Amino acid sequence: MDDTLGMCRHGKRTAADVCCARQRRLDYYANRKEELARARERYAQDPEYFRRKTREWRRRNVDTVRESRRLERISDPQRFREYERRYAQKYPEKFRAKAQKRRALEAGADGTHTAEQVLARGVLFGSRCWMCGGSYEHDDHVIPLSGGGTNWPANLRPTCGPCNTGKGPRRVPLSEQRRLVRRALGPGRRLP
Repeated sequence: MDDTLGMCRHGKRTAADVCCARQRRLDYYANRKEELARARERYAQDPEYFRRKTREWRRRNVDTVRESRRLERISDPQRFREYERRYAQKYPEKFRAKAQKRRALEAGADGTHTAEQVLARGVLFGSRCWMCGGSYEHDDHVIPLSGGGTNWPANLRPTCGPCNTGKGPRRVPLSEQRRLVRRALGPGRRLP
């Protein structure tokens, strides 16, 4: 007689965990609608509990999550691009911070910042371009990453698209920076 076999709670002579898992699966599919309704009800009662459990599982299974995302990107690239576009529209500061972090890693730059810090830098400049006073669309590295600049919040300033692309990877001299900031902020306003 095989020592690995035993009696499970269903009275079957088999490996208990295999039998019970199979039975749970069969029970679930037999009553799927009720099971899903119960799951939605449990989630509605305490959504933060389930979010926390999901975060914990993702932290413990980083490689599994990363591989799953990679396979999703490969299998349906159009859907993934659409997801990225919607995410960028919903959370522009997080999307900017993520893109800057990636560029900084590629450039080997020191420093890091959060989306909140990027947003605070925008607020500091009145959510206006630091060069022309236009609308805040991009985040500019005053000393470009390609020129040895850091990725710390102090090296970031809000810019409009035309100013940021026009500036490119060049450094703006300090005297010109002061003049541009005074002009963009308007008369009587100064940086703290």
